[in-house]
Amino acid sequence: MTNSAFLRNLYAKCKMHGAGEAQVVISDGELYALLSIAIDDLAWSHADFGASRVSTPNPDYYKIPLSWFDQQAEENITASEVESVLRSAFEKDNDFGLYIENLTALHRRRVKYRRILAAQPMPNMDQIGPRSLLEYGCCESALLANWMVWRKWIYDVDNRSAQETGYLFEPLLASCLGGEPVGSRNSPVKRLGFVRKVGSQATVDARHAYHRLKATCQLFIACGDAA
Repeated sequence: MTNSAFLRNLYAKCKMHGAGEAQVVISDGELYALLSIAIDDLAWSHADFGASRVSTPNPDYYKIPLSWFDQQAEENITASEVESVLRSAFEKDNDFGLYIENLTALHRRRVKYRRILAAQPMPNMDQIGPRSLLEYGCCESALLANWMVWRKWIYDVDNRSAQETGYLFEPLLASCLGGEPVGSRNSPVKRLGFVRKVGSQATVDARHAYHRLKATCQLFIACGDAA
C-alpha cells in the first residue's frame, strides 16, 4: 500500500513549482489529462485504475496545443480523483511516479515559458540607445532603431529560454538515469573564485566549462546511484 504522505508529496510535485510571481500551478483537470496521456503511452488500460480516458486532439503530447490543456481546467475533476489514479498507477509500477513527475515538470515549464513570451517587455531606448554608436550611419535611423529593439527583445527571450531549459534539463536527465539532481549547494563541483574575477570572453568560457562539468558530474552521480 502506497504511503499517503508520499502520495500527497508526489501530487504536489506534479501540480506546482516555484513561488511568488514565478510559481506555476496546473489544474487538476490538466494533471488528470497528463495522467491519461501517460497511461495511453504505456499501453495500459484506464479501467485498471478506475480512470476515464481523456480524449486528446493528438496522441503525441508535443502536438497538443497548450490552449487545449487550459480547457481541461474547466472539467469537474477533483484532487481525490487525481490522487486515486496516481496511487493505482504507482502501485502497478513504481517507475510511474518518475514518469509522471518528469512529464508534468516538462508541461509546467512549457506553460511558464508561454507566460514569459506573453509578458516579456520590449526594451526602451534608455537600455539600448548607447549601442547605436557602433552602428549609427550604417543604415536609416528608423531601421536601426527597430533592429536594435527587436534584437534586444529576441536576445532577452532566448536568455529566458536557456534559463528555463537549464532548470528542466539537468534534473530530468539525472532522474531518468535513476539518480537524484544535485543542487549547487550540495554539488561536488564548486565554482572557483577566478571565474568571477576574470573578464570578458574568459568569464563566458569559464562559466560554460563549469556548467558542462557540473552536468557531467551529475550524470556520473546518477549512473552510480542507478548501478
